[in-house]
Amino acid sequence: MKIATLLFAFFIVGTTPEIQNKLEGTQWSFVKIMVGTTVESAKTDCNTSLSFDKNGQFTGYSGWNHFNGNYSVKSKGKLTMDNPMRTKKAGVSSCKLGETLYDYFQKVNKYSIVADTLYLCTSDCAQLVYVKK
Repeated sequence: MKIATLLFAFFIVGTTPEIQNKLEGTQWSFVKIMVGTTVESAKTDCNTSLSFDKNGQFTGYSGWNHFNGNYSVKSKGKLTMDNPMRTKKAGVSSCKLGETLYDYFQKVNKYSIVADTLYLCTSDCAQLVYVKK
C-alpha cells in the first residue's frame, strides 16, 4: 500500500504541468501601438484584427492585407510568432498603421492578457495592444 501511495504521489507531483495556451481560439481587434512614449491609435473602420487557432497558427487583417504565420506559447507569458506571410495589396492611407504590425510579429517575445485586452511585447520594447472581439 505504501509503495502504491508513493508512486501515486510521485506521479502527481513529478509531472511537468502543461502550459496553458490562453491565446488558443481567440480573436482580437487592434487598438494601438506604443513605442517608448509614442502612441499611435488604430482607425476603427480599418477592421485590423488578429486571431489565434488551436493548431499554432495566427491569422489577421491589417486594413490592407491578410496575414498569417505560426505561433508558440511558452511558459511565463513567452510567445513567438514565426514565418509571417501576407498578401501585397494596396490600400487606403488611413489604414497604413495596420501594415506596420507585420514587421513587429517576428519580434514578439511576450504576451499578457488583462481583462479583455491583449498586450504583445517585442524585443525592442514596442507594445501592440488589442481588445477581444
